[in-house]
Amino acid sequence: MSFYLFRGVSNPCHQLLSSLTRHAQTYAYQHGLEWRQVIQDRERLFLENFTNELLAKQNDFKKQYSWIDEALKGFPNDTYRILSIMQHYGGPTRLLDFTSDPYVALFFAAHEFESQSSPCFAVYRLHCINDDHEDKEGDKAPKDSTGEPFKENNGVANQYNANTFLGRIIRYNPYKDHGWIDLDTDIRWHLPKISFGWDKPAFENPRLSAQNGFFVYNVDVRKAHQEIMSESDRLEKFLIDGTLIADINNLLHSRGINISSLYLDLDKTLERWKR
Repeated sequence: MSFYLFRGVSNPCHQLLSSLTRHAQTYAYQHGLEWRQVIQDRERLFLENFTNELLAKQNDFKKQYSWIDEALKGFPNDTYRILSIMQHYGGPTRLLDFTSDPYVALFFAAHEFESQSSPCFAVYRLHCINDDHEDKEGDKAPKDSTGEPFKENNGVANQYNANTFLGRIIRYNPYKDHGWIDLDTDIRWHLPKISFGWDKPAFENPRLSAQNGFFVYNVDVRKAHQEIMSESDRLEKFLIDGTLIADINNLLHSRGINISSLYLDLDKTLERWKR
């Protein structure tokens, strides 16, 4: 089954970079380092801080975000679920936001365009293929050098498990007994045929649902998303002339797509009414 994911950008000159990559670049610059050398350690540090400091110790934090215990119930070591929560609240992760709705992507591209100096904005289209029409988990996972998604025999033969795969790549502590996946030495994953994966957010609230959100993640976090997706010839960029902004805003308005409908934010709704 073939389908597309979309991402809108107000400045087409900006590369598609995850929040983790941007964080690592800033950190590396401040410390006179190369960002590719520090990004894996930074990722693991944030993930472990989130689970060890916030989830384990901060009672006030749990009171404020009482739903987190429920969201992680039965998934205490779920790397993707924790990353989904961190991504939603602005934490640096390897996840990059996409949407399955091209009009939502168009909104995000046009929304901040007038504050940019560029004469145009852009929408990216990523071609995704699910090999299995039953939409099993492994179909959304990256494919190794043999073209197979990550498999782990965990009581079930040839069970797909993208979550364990992410945990072993990040070297997240709960997966230490599985052994880490070293992208420089592991033969199967040294040159993956499809070096990125995608899925719906494991933590999905009404806002993400309204935005038809998806997350795309790289296998090798030391490469930028745009670098990885462009290698696969599955990423296209469509430039949109800035003179069309009024027509586009009218089109989006006619479809009920605006900042309050996508963010479901009362503050933004009242601000829109005032304008």
